[in-house]
Amino acid sequence: MPVFEYKGVDANSKSVSGVIEADSERAARGKLRKQKIFPTKIAPEGAGSGLKKLKLSQGVSVEEVAQMSRQLATLLNARIPLIDSLAATLDQVENPIIRKALADIKEKVSEGSRLAEAMQPYPKVFDDIYRQMVRAGEESGALDVVLNRLADYKEAQADLKGKVKSALMYPVIMLIVAVAMLGFLFTQVVPQIAEVIEKQDLILPLPTRMVMGVTYIITNYWLVVLIFVGLAVLGFRYWKDTDSGRTKLDEFYLKMPVFGKLNMKIAVARFSRTLATLLNSGVQLLPGLGIVKEVMDNVVLSRVMERVMVSVKEGESLADPLKRSGMFPSMFLHMIAVGEKTGLLESMLEKVADTYDKEVDNYVGAMTSILTPVLLVVLGGIIAVVVFAVLLPILQLTQTQ
Repeated sequence: MPVFEYKGVDANSKSVSGVIEADSERAARGKLRKQKIFPTKIAPEGAGSGLKKLKLSQGVSVEEVAQMSRQLATLLNARIPLIDSLAATLDQVENPIIRKALADIKEKVSEGSRLAEAMQPYPKVFDDIYRQMVRAGEESGALDVVLNRLADYKEAQADLKGKVKSALMYPVIMLIVAVAMLGFLFTQVVPQIAEVIEKQDLILPLPTRMVMGVTYIITNYWLVVLIFVGLAVLGFRYWKDTDSGRTKLDEFYLKMPVFGKLNMKIAVARFSRTLATLLNSGVQLLPGLGIVKEVMDNVVLSRVMERVMVSVKEGESLADPLKRSGMFPSMFLHMIAVGEKTGLLESMLEKVADTYDKEVDNYVGAMTSILTPVLLVVLGGIIAVVVFAVLLPILQLTQTQ
């Protein structure tokens, strides 16, 4: 259903603005008059400036969803009715995708739908975890508390992802600079020197012949190289989308040197934070594990969750099937077992999540401090070998003269 932006005055002659969903502009005006709002301007959302149209193509960030959840929770906590809270939140949200979703949700809730059901058509804004927790919050009468927990959860996830990205940014920039330097050497410097060397009757050393061979291929068959690289990338993408390819790749992610431990710590932190948030919001353990299975961005761990769910359904504890999988750290398993025995699984999962978030932070910091000088040495060494291979015949030439 189309969404319209409007400006107008209410029954108290105060200026108001916002968005409303309706079949047509005429229907939108009728809905506004029923709400005692007299529109002075109304137009389809995004029909204005080019900036507005540009924003319609943007995505939805985790931070924006968290902020929106926090605003809605604050309004509900102040005992403002849900429909009025949605309307007030709608006026404060800037992202057009969230605005459109909230406008539709507000209309459906005003027609009698439950909030979680009204969110169903917008999985890119309100994922399965979000909807399940909202449903539990509605059933328990603690929707404001659940929304605050959702905001905390989203912010924690965004913070963890941001730390990992920022820590890896510098090594990635170094790699790009090194590749650019090597490209410059192979395409600009080496060919000019090669012309001078070829005019001399010299027996070239092996390193020089190798560098000149690479230069010859790059300068004369660059199109073939690009096609080969493109086909290799397409082949890899096709392979990783297959069941066997995705499984082998995810196994490698968990076992690869240096980064394997980091990936497992991130997975444990995500598992613990997600399940703790769900359980604290009133979602039962088995449905919560089903949601966690979908959240795990790793096929191997998702299959482990499937087996864990079967065991829990048959009456086993959570810790035992996790331990049998042989995938998870012993400290994590011990804390889960303690939480189940003491009846404090939710709080123990929160402690596990906090612990592993800190470990991820420390591990990333230590890895970055080690990786940076190692990369400098390796990349500098590669460039030095190329330069030495180019200069070696020139040194021979000067010695013979």
